[in-house]
Amino acid sequence: MGFAASWGDAETVLNIRGKRAHEAEKAIEKFLDSLVYRGKKGGTIRHGKSGGTLKALARKMLKEDPRIDNELWARDETGRSSAGAVSFRLL
Repeated sequence: MGFAASWGDAETVLNIRGKRAHEAEKAIEKFLDSLVYRGKKGGTIRHGKSGGTLKALARKMLKEDPRIDNELWARDETGRSSAGAVSFRLL
């Protein structure tokens, strides 16, 4: 399964849609730890398309985490990164 366009499997996808920011932050931390522990090469965080709070949180956490090699933001038909998910590769 390729990194770029893949939504991943159930083990490598975290859905934070509908969560409050503090709940999402804890879920992302636990998810990243779990991926590293299980030796996964990357994952996807589904943050949804609404107000952007969860998207901003996911972006900030992935940029600040030293285990993240790169990230790929899903794009909508206009090319904007608002398609509701981000995939990433771990070092």
